[in-house]
Amino acid sequence: MPYLVDAVEAARSRARQARQEYSRLKRRKKIAAAKAAAKAIAQAKAGEKPKHSKPKPKPIYNNEPPKYHPGMKQEFYLTREWRKVRYEAIKKYGRICACCGSKAFPLHVDHVKPRSKYPSLELELGNLQVLCADCNLGKSNTDQTDWRGA
Repeated sequence: MPYLVDAVEAARSRARQARQEYSRLKRRKKIAAAKAAAKAIAQAKAGEKPKHSKPKPKPIYNNEPPKYHPGMKQEFYLTREWRKVRYEAIKKYGRICACCGSKAFPLHVDHVKPRSKYPSLELELGNLQVLCADCNLGKSNTDQTDWRGA
């Protein structure tokens, strides 16, 4: 019961504040703001919390992956083309780190020649190697060592 009383008091308080704001704005003849305040009054009377006008961030993609085009940034890793060539690399080289031999997960499919410097090679199977997370993150985009043949 105390929760219900608190909720009713909060709704009344919001409605009172909205009415005061409406009156203040109406005196200043700010019609658009007064209409927004009137809407807030109606929401408060209905027991709704005021809705914020901030737009929700758009998801990167809903059900359909983004279309591939050269020069993509992070969304490149969500494209069908990348996922296909990544799968082919794992199938070809196995689920084992080419650098340290670890089978620890997660495994990364790494670009030997980094995408940032060689964007034309980003979907080339010959430019990919399977590395564990530690080896790949340590390598960064500064080292171009090909661990597949080592």
